[in-house]
Amino acid sequence: MLNRSLILGLLLTAPFLQAQSSFAPSAPLDIPLVLSGTFAELRGNHFHGGIDIKTQGRSGLRIGAVADGYVSRVAVSPYGYGNALYVRHPEGYTTVYGHLNAFYPELEQWVEDQLRDRSKNDGNLYPSPEQFKITRGQLVAFSGNTGGSFGPHLHFEIRDTKTEEPLNPLEFGIEVKDTRKPDMRGLKWTAQDFNTTGSFKPGDTISAEKTVGIDLFTTDKQDLANNNNGVYAIEASVEGKNFFTANYRRINFSTSRFINAHINYDLYCTQGVRYTRLYELENNPLDLTTTYEVAEPAFRASKGWITVAEDSVIKVDVTIKDFEGNANAFSFYVKGTKRPMKG
Repeated sequence: MLNRSLILGLLLTAPFLQAQSSFAPSAPLDIPLVLSGTFAELRGNHFHGGIDIKTQGRSGLRIGAVADGYVSRVAVSPYGYGNALYVRHPEGYTTVYGHLNAFYPELEQWVEDQLRDRSKNDGNLYPSPEQFKITRGQLVAFSGNTGGSFGPHLHFEIRDTKTEEPLNPLEFGIEVKDTRKPDMRGLKWTAQDFNTTGSFKPGDTISAEKTVGIDLFTTDKQDLANNNNGVYAIEASVEGKNFFTANYRRINFSTSRFINAHINYDLYCTQGVRYTRLYELENNPLDLTTTYEVAEPAFRASKGWITVAEDSVIKVDVTIKDFEGNANAFSFYVKGTKRPMKG
């Protein structure tokens, strides 16, 4: 029988999935898509709002519209997305193309004229819906390296037009070859009082005097490239009962800056590595994670924090997944003890 949490999750996501099914964008580039950055990847003080597509180390590649729509906004800036194009689609989505070298000729000329009339070199422009109609596959821009970019690539987003929230483009059928499972690169435990922490490996037994949370360092590699990207989902269970999930499907710009509550910020400051917390901090507004209450005579899990009765030993299973379903699963044990904690 489906549990209540799963039923609620299905009810909440059903309208979103139904709306997605009516929007089937094509790829924005006519080359194999290789990513230098994934959706919701852990970045400095924010989650990455789209996917970064490599352009073979070159600028000037043809970018095609992924679906019918109209140009709703053009941005020109030496920062951020640099030259960026926003196309609104009738299905309720907006696609964003960033770090562009140039727009298609008609739009490029209009942008130049508008900025010249305003005596400006940069700014945001909002043409009327009738000015620049776009059809699927039409040339809309050329890739580049403008703005806050450290190498030629295309930053591509799909947003919910109504809320402006970025959505994971891979969930709309944008295909990236990936047959490699994510990497588990580090594990830490943190006591709930935050006074003690330690390292451990899969298969180890943690001796826990206090309630503990688990911190996970994980990355993923897609085919055709060796750079490290973010993962798609994390699941954790204790004695076969789910107590934590993280799903990187949708982010909110207004709360994205709370990423430092999602990662163990102390570890980042001391080690320069972003460990994901498999537990929740109080007053964290992010909705990327879900925790489930588990209560048994020998242990409990609450908000992702694990407490084990003295001399009891429990098994914790963790599974890391990428979008294609490649999975890395491992286990470890937690033993309740009155002795000082040892990792």
